[in-house]
Amino acid sequence: MKIFAVWEGGLASHGGGAGVLIGLYYGCKKYKVDFMWLIDRLVIPTALFGFFVRMGNFMNSEILGKPTDMPWAIIFARVDNLPRHPAQLYEGFSYLIIFFILLYVYKKYINRVKKGFMLGLFLVLIFTVRFIVEFVKVRQADYSLGIDLTTGQLLSIPFLIVGIFLVVRSWKK
Repeated sequence: MKIFAVWEGGLASHGGGAGVLIGLYYGCKKYKVDFMWLIDRLVIPTALFGFFVRMGNFMNSEILGKPTDMPWAIIFARVDNLPRHPAQLYEGFSYLIIFFILLYVYKKYINRVKKGFMLGLFLVLIFTVRFIVEFVKVRQADYSLGIDLTTGQLLSIPFLIVGIFLVVRSWKK
């Protein structure tokens, strides 16, 4: 159960996202604001924020990709001079595309979709990208669970499930 040993690192974005949601939920209860109404709007700039976070990771040579011989490989001189997948760019530009998708869906369909749809779509898109990009990232932590998935992938699965549930539920209403 080392995966839950947060004092050893990891869980940063997943735990941060969960913490923000919990804080917003209690704030909405206190001030009588519809939680899902607020979240459906906050996910749009959150995707843009994710883009800027990953650009910062790129500039700081953080969250490295695996070594590769692809022509677009990046050499991080501060790290080891190996050509690597620019995983931060893959993820960051995917988040930027997701921002524009969410903005488009919001402007075009917000009056036709039910509460929770935007959050569900955000979760599905963001954590699908996160799951896929993890294949080219250097493992940040190694938890031997007998599964060949990274911690980031394992932690993305529950968010994907919740996202799918919210999208399906909003279409059924």
